[in-house]
Amino acid sequence: MNKQHIDTVVFDLGNVVLSFDPLKYLQKHFKDENMIEILYKEVFKGEEWLYLDRGSMEEEEALESITKRIPEYHEIVKKILSTWNEMLTPIQSTVDIISVLKEQGYRLYILSNFPKRAFGEISKKYEFFQWFDGRLISCDYKLLKPEEEIYKTLVQLYDINPSTTVFIDDSEANVKAAEKLGFHTIHFQKSEQLTDFFLKVE
Repeated sequence: MNKQHIDTVVFDLGNVVLSFDPLKYLQKHFKDENMIEILYKEVFKGEEWLYLDRGSMEEEEALESITKRIPEYHEIVKKILSTWNEMLTPIQSTVDIISVLKEQGYRLYILSNFPKRAFGEISKKYEFFQWFDGRLISCDYKLLKPEEEIYKTLVQLYDINPSTTVFIDDSEANVKAAEKLGFHTIHFQKSEQLTDFFLKVE
């Protein structure tokens, strides 16, 4: 991949631009390890989370569905669903790189699996969301990464050429799906990867 031929950069959000650590969030609010394990499995790893990301389920429906399995945690699950996005804080080193890329004239886009309410709140909270030229949020299109259709929709929506675009995501499955459609990719683990690729003088 030659950065000289790259004019567009597409960012995932969770654990690339924003920290997302549900286990740490639960450990901060609860002390009982068994409770933490149950909540992590039933809320953040349950099928309802994918439905929220896809935009095919509202939070009230998710609450009802989850608490059918764990009725004793109804009020706790309700609180988690309404406050979990508090854990989403900027990964400053990535934000700094986005700022530089914007100054350098790259086209910048977001492609992220995200529930509706949480994205609405977080996108208003941080100014750097205004730096992007466009975004495709899963819940708005009823699509999820790594489904092929979500990448194709992004391409069509913003007239993106995958051969001149770098897609950055922390999920290996999402990265591989993008590669199949001709995107250059960075499987994100730390911001230094972006510094090494975009900012180091050759």
